[in-house]
Amino acid sequence: MPDDKSRLAERAFGDKAADLVTIRYKSHDAAVKFVRNIVAGEKGVGLLEGPSGSGKTVVAAIACVKAIANGAQAAIMAPTEILAEQHARKIRELVEPLGLEVVLLTGRLGAAQRREALAAIGDGSARLVVGTHALLQDDVRYARLGLVVVD
Repeated sequence: MPDDKSRLAERAFGDKAADLVTIRYKSHDAAVKFVRNIVAGEKGVGLLEGPSGSGKTVVAAIACVKAIANGAQAAIMAPTEILAEQHARKIRELVEPLGLEVVLLTGRLGAAQRREALAAIGDGSARLVVGTHALLQDDVRYARLGLVVVD
């Protein structure tokens, strides 16, 4: 069940999401269309490609916020630890003002940090998780995973 902060996040992105991508990132038409589909609640699988700086991470964050607003967890998987850390920083800038915390899960985490991240993922308090292939390991149990974005 979405809480007040999730509803706030959905309202904050809402119909302004496409404008955010267009204005801030001067994104191409495909990204804007992708965002409009997300905001409209269309279901499906999609592929968004574009050069660095074209707004792909923002589109991923918007999709995650929409999933979270509907009561699900979301995960973004990056191919390297460096990219996962970059995504986590960027997405934190976008979603923490909305009351959403980003949890990072990579192979580089120490044992105590990993246990803490796994507990939050398992009990559902980690609603947005960014990481590497570590997101797919056997000991990672999601409470309610509803969206996976693969970079």
